[in-house]
Amino acid sequence: FKNMFGSFAVGHIIKQNDFSNLQNYFLQCAIPEAMAGLRNSHGICPNEVLEFLLNLFKYNDNSKNSFSDNYYRASLVTALGETVTPVVSMLGQGGPITSESLAEDTKKVLEEITRYLNMEKLLPCYRYTVTTACLKAIRKLQKTGHLPPNPDFFKDYAKHGQYREVRLAALECFVDYVKLEGKFTDLEYLLEMVEKDPDPGIRHCLCRMMVRNPPFERGRTHRNDRQELVDKLWTMINNKLWYDSRLRCDMVDFYFTLYGRRKPHCLPFPELAALGRVGAANMGMGPSLGGPPPPSQVPWHKKTQFVIPKAEKKEIKQEIKQEPGIQIKQEVDERAHMLTGMDVPDFLMDTRANQGFMPPPPISLPTVPILPSGLHDLKGLQPFPGLPNMPEPWAGQDQEANNRKRKKEKKKKKKHKHRREDRGDAGPS
Repeated sequence: FKNMFGSFAVGHIIKQNDFSNLQNYFLQCAIPEAMAGLRNSHGICPNEVLEFLLNLFKYNDNSKNSFSDNYYRASLVTALGETVTPVVSMLGQGGPITSESLAEDTKKVLEEITRYLNMEKLLPCYRYTVTTACLKAIRKLQKTGHLPPNPDFFKDYAKHGQYREVRLAALECFVDYVKLEGKFTDLEYLLEMVEKDPDPGIRHCLCRMMVRNPPFERGRTHRNDRQELVDKLWTMINNKLWYDSRLRCDMVDFYFTLYGRRKPHCLPFPELAALGRVGAANMGMGPSLGGPPPPSQVPWHKKTQFVIPKAEKKEIKQEIKQEPGIQIKQEVDERAHMLTGMDVPDFLMDTRANQGFMPPPPISLPTVPILPSGLHDLKGLQPFPGLPNMPEPWAGQDQEANNRKRKKEKKKKKKHKHRREDRGDAGPS
């Protein structure tokens, strides 16, 4: 680099800028950034590289150049931010970070970046490229621990009214801050900007930044993973962003990046919420608006016990199963009216004597099929136990039938006698 762009008399002093040759111009912008990535055996950028970059800032002269050097100065600021490492930041920390507690190399880097950032407010360059590089370098100092994280600094540059490229650079740094050190209020600030910012391009680019660099990883517990966030995203996707299809698709991608296709972990189980145990482990797909409070706000009572609700007892209905091929017919006997005139025993009529009488247990009797020919086969049945011997209703009918048979037999005998007598009288004549 000194042979190509250094002066002939003193090597560490750079020539005046001449960007007429574009190949040399791009080399002059790329070599400092490549040198800023050099590290020694301890993982620290060598002091020679840092002094070389500071000399480039010091002896930069663009007075006789016909082209602007804003991109060249932006590459120098980027290279200066790449020289800082977390190892250096730990050496000077003994408490709160102040200007006196910073290391000497870090002080030089911070002074040069601050000087360029203040110059941009007085003499702004094309597209504010130096300001954009300064914001990213300051964020690098915060990440490595050289500077305390300050979100208000990036919020001022991200407000509406700043140049678009500056706003995007500040929002990129702020999104990175939310992922590492941000609170839930900072994440709400970003979502509110997505919903209410006047510039549609800024809202779209902010959504894509959060998709590429989400505030927390999927499937891991995080302080910003809350039920309010799920409800907010779900409402924006379904209700508030109906007028902008591109922004709505960006929010769908952001929701998928955070939770995928499953139910968010921050939402409670509906079964446990019904039992009053919302503070248990949560799993799961889709938020429930207006649901129970988050698990962190519900106290856990150790004395609570799980009670199984009692079920109502149902009556068991015994159904008689009929075997196939057998049909039970219920027929009314035509001679049932004959039983109404029978005498009832006295012990069944006396109600006072039977007050302490316990009825016998039910006796299961075998089912006897009713024959179609009559009730003649029921003569041999034994009477019910506990009842007196009652006269059979068909006894009188059998006697009448027997008398009729006897009369018929007598008539037949008489006829036979008369025939024999007639034959005997006619024979001898």
